[in-house]
Amino acid sequence: MPVKVLLLFVLALTMLGCKKSERAQRDLDSLYSVASSQKATGDFVLAIESFQRLLTLDSLRATTYRLELLSLYEQTGNFREALSMLDSLSSVDSLQSLQTKRPTFLSLLGETDLLKKHLRQKFPLTPYDELLLADLYLQEKEYERAQYHLAAVSQSANTLIAIDALGKLAMLFEGYRQNGTDSSVFFLRKLSDLLTERLRQSPPLEEQFQLLYRSAHIFSDYDAFTPVADSLYGKALACLHRASWKGGNPEVLSAWITLERSRIGTPQSQALEQALLTFRKKEHTLGEAFATLLLGTCTDYSTSRRIDLLLKSLELFESLSYPDLPYAISDALDKAINDLLALLLAQERLLEAFEISERIQMLKQRFSPKPTLLKPHSPTFEELKRLQGEIFAVSVMKDSLAFLSDETARTERSQRLAETLSKKQGEFYQKFIEFKSTAPNEAELLSPTPLTLSETQRLLKSDEALVQFIFGDTQSHLLVITSTKTYRLAISLTHAEMVKTFKVLRFELLNGLPLDSNDVIRNATRFALTNAIFKPLLPFISERSQVYVISNAPCPIHLLGERNLLGETHAVSYLSSAKQLQLANFASPSDVMLIVSLDEIDVVPFRLFESPEEALLEWGRIDDKAKSLGLALSRPIAESYRRFALLQSSQNQYTWINFSCYGK
Repeated sequence: MPVKVLLLFVLALTMLGCKKSERAQRDLDSLYSVASSQKATGDFVLAIESFQRLLTLDSLRATTYRLELLSLYEQTGNFREALSMLDSLSSVDSLQSLQTKRPTFLSLLGETDLLKKHLRQKFPLTPYDELLLADLYLQEKEYERAQYHLAAVSQSANTLIAIDALGKLAMLFEGYRQNGTDSSVFFLRKLSDLLTERLRQSPPLEEQFQLLYRSAHIFSDYDAFTPVADSLYGKALACLHRASWKGGNPEVLSAWITLERSRIGTPQSQALEQALLTFRKKEHTLGEAFATLLLGTCTDYSTSRRIDLLLKSLELFESLSYPDLPYAISDALDKAINDLLALLLAQERLLEAFEISERIQMLKQRFSPKPTLLKPHSPTFEELKRLQGEIFAVSVMKDSLAFLSDETARTERSQRLAETLSKKQGEFYQKFIEFKSTAPNEAELLSPTPLTLSETQRLLKSDEALVQFIFGDTQSHLLVITSTKTYRLAISLTHAEMVKTFKVLRFELLNGLPLDSNDVIRNATRFALTNAIFKPLLPFISERSQVYVISNAPCPIHLLGERNLLGETHAVSYLSSAKQLQLANFASPSDVMLIVSLDEIDVVPFRLFESPEEALLEWGRIDDKAKSLGLALSRPIAESYRRFALLQSSQNQYTWINFSCYGK
């Protein structure tokens, strides 16, 4: 073939290739235009499919498509897919700032282990990262590590983060006296000085609000600082009413502050009714539940109205798809439920009172961190747990939209997240129902169901009794449940009096270490408790060999008695709920079932962390070898307790720790 003809042939092929390339590029551009239009008009499912297709067809603009998909996944609540996109973008140096989203996604999904691993590997840590890591350590009761990070963050130039750290340090050292000074007060005073200094510098209005609101929230947890908290809440509200305010929705923020102030003072029904309407209108479920709860504590309502409101609030909290509750709300929930139980018991509604107490325990269980199990779960369980985490994440994100000022954006995003939530909930419950039929015991870990009174009675043997102390702020009651009957008794001590008396007893017994029964018998505080709550109870349990105890305040019933201690004559087991009677049927040495969090201090009615100095436990009803082992453990006390409780559970022994005291 002549050279000239060959050159013409090559040129023709090149031009043909260029035309094909141009057509392919036009097709890609057209698809990109369609995908962008779908995103703009809210067709997110189609937009995601289009960008995913582009990602497979065009590697040159892969980063652009991944950024679009990241935005879409975030907007629609697909946070796990958003994490995958972040992983694919992690090697792009110019986009490293996007990695700041990772802790948020992991936190929303409840992936605390992955979040902690990410933060430990990250360098350098930002003050926000360090505060987040300290929170994780606090959840896991690794107090020394938490204190280390909080102390560092409390020196941050970011005043808001430093205030958060000082608030958590105050909580960590509440009630602990050092060199004659209460440490919580020390940190709270530092917080006050820091706040005053920053406000003198006239920061932007939105920052002023955050500083005032966050500080008020911290001070509100301490009775001595309630007036300070109320004043700061008032100043925060004043920020919202300024014409220059450009932050979150002032209506919703004002309603939330109304709830916070009502929690620490006398609830005003009119203001709370208005706040409730605001949260309903903005579809903020947590706000609606909190407002309904506080309305139920208003004494200007009739008893029947209060009962209805408190029952409705409990239903709302049970409907929440949240991984946990803020401490202040959880504390208010405890107090309000105590009021509800007292109201029901005063009307002789024993069955309702017992079953509501069980419901609140299951609610606490759902909102508490879960311990690491010795035995790995099944793949189905892990899949359900993953789905549950995604439901939690979308629910929290959807609720938070109430604080958006742009109503159009709030409505559109809320609708998108509602669609995602409905889809994930449908998938979860379909799989959960199947799982519950094949593995009911394991299913309880995901969604614990409370026992009814009749179910509890069927679990009790003829020589057993379940005793439930319900200490309220104004009225206290005692339920005694046997296999055939239920009795109600009135108790003279209130919740505050019981807590105070128990603390006195602990320190009085500490001074007499080592203990024997004669030392305890002669103790005046113990004798007063015996007269107040044990003597009325004795006729109902004297003929029983096993006594199970549930209490919402510390109540060492095994140490009570006139001639002998109850712990010397009866087997006494402290339970967090009647549910443990059912769980004991499932426990075996090869399959430890940890439905109730064994590493949670509330499993027994004693707070083991009232002081960092606490290091000695008095084990009850354990042989000398096991007792010596327990006292000789060199691990932190929480870990020692957790391991011991695991051992007892695996052996189907539910009499765990009877008493604790301070020591070096």
